[in-house]
Amino acid sequence: NADMGSGSGNDKTEVAAQVASVWLQIKVKNVSLQM
Repeated sequence: NADMGSGSGNDKTEVAAQVASVWLQIKVKNVSLQM
């Protein structure tokens, strides 16, 4: 991320993508723990 300050819309999209990826990792871990 070379341009952190520019483009507030992109920042929101990036944060949403990061949150989604973390949520996915947690969900996968929970599923694998149940198995």
